[in-house]
Amino acid sequence: MLRPHPLHHCLLTLAALLPSCAGADTVLPPDLVGSWESNDLRYEDRSLLVTSGQLLYKQGRETVHSGVIDEIVLIPMDLGREGVQVKYSDKEGVEFDTLIIIAADRESLVFDNNPGVRWRRAGEAQ
Repeated sequence: MLRPHPLHHCLLTLAALLPSCAGADTVLPPDLVGSWESNDLRYEDRSLLVTSGQLLYKQGRETVHSGVIDEIVLIPMDLGREGVQVKYSDKEGVEFDTLIIIAADRESLVFDNNPGVRWRRAGEAQ
């Protein structure tokens, strides 16, 4: 009878613990939850709604893209900012991964793939 090497058990245990060590979670920071808008002319009719379990991208009153949040990873950053890597799936099961950076003032954010567009809490876009 073959027995697994004792190191095998240690590696499996370590692999099971790594996501929690890296900050993986499903609970969003309260600073991210809410409705966001931008005064950038390219996005003036768009908004982002973040709930405890979903991301909804809107154009006017219509939801144009949405997804259920599967996992988040909190990433400490410099200057008081906080990175939130959000992994989510749309209704067809397509998986997405986006990095949102919350500013130190906690009232604005940017997407890592479009840092030139600042989003503020709805009603506060400037």
